[in-house]
Amino acid sequence: MSHATNWSLRQSYRTDDSVLRQRLASGTFRRVAGFARPFRFLLAGFLAVEVAGAMLFLLPPLLFKQIIDEGVLKGNADLVTRLALVTAGVALLYAAASL
Repeated sequence: MSHATNWSLRQSYRTDDSVLRQRLASGTFRRVAGFARPFRFLLAGFLAVEVAGAMLFLLPPLLFKQIIDEGVLKGNADLVTRLALVTAGVALLYAAASL
């Protein structure tokens, strides 16, 4: 199947409103949970790593805001240095987590 065919198939899901009205059969969630049960610790670990990665991704803009608002604008060079080092550490952690 070519890439173009895959793309058009995915696009058709967006325009087909009947997909939104579909209901899962009774017991489907229970069956899926039964299949996933042996992997529950792996799934929990995966979820924890994903949440930590999202937090690492969102942290630098907040640190930059603090650097500008509390450090640069108020002339606090020590705070700018400390937050810049924290930002660099977060970037390194995010890069390591992305491997």
